Amino acid sequence: MSDTWRNGLFSHVCGGDCGTCLGAWFCSPCLYGRAVNRYEKFPDTDKDHYDNVACNGPCWLFFGAGVCCGLQWIPLLFKRGEIRDRFGIRGDGCVDCLASFFCAPCALAQVETELKDRATAAQHGGAPPFGGDIKQGYAPPPQGMSYQPGAPTYQHGAPPYHQPGVPVHQ
Repeated sequence: MSDTWRNGLFSHVCGGDCGTCLGAWFCSPCLYGRAVNRYEKFPDTDKDHYDNVACNGPCWLFFGAGVCCGLQWIPLLFKRGEIRDRFGIRGDGCVDCLASFFCAPCALAQVETELKDRATAAQHGGAPPFGGDIKQGYAPPPQGMSYQPGAPTYQHGAPPYHQPGVPVHQ
């Protein structure tokens, strides 16, 4: 495993946007359900598939584990492990456990943001600013750029490619 989390546990103020932050703190079951849905449909980035997910099975699992038993950190712990395994992210279960137990909203926002960023990077071939190496960019012409005197030019009112000083035949 050689990759790292592209989004730190506390970076970008709880996920980088207000919606992720509020979802992580005040409606974490819904955000968890959306993150699981995003993970299962990876690398799909169609917002309609995630914004309209109200209450799915993972949402209810997270809700039940949290409200009934205070164990909402357990499904989050396992999802962090799955994400690390899938993307080759360095870390271990101990760090996942500590993050999920002591700061579940931050860990949940990190998971959601990580999945969004990696899906966007996959859709764009891994090109920055989404991370990864540049796969393709500007390639100069093989012969290089050069100016060739006497190349045809266009003058207003003249037929295309008329050279100055050369009579126009009509």
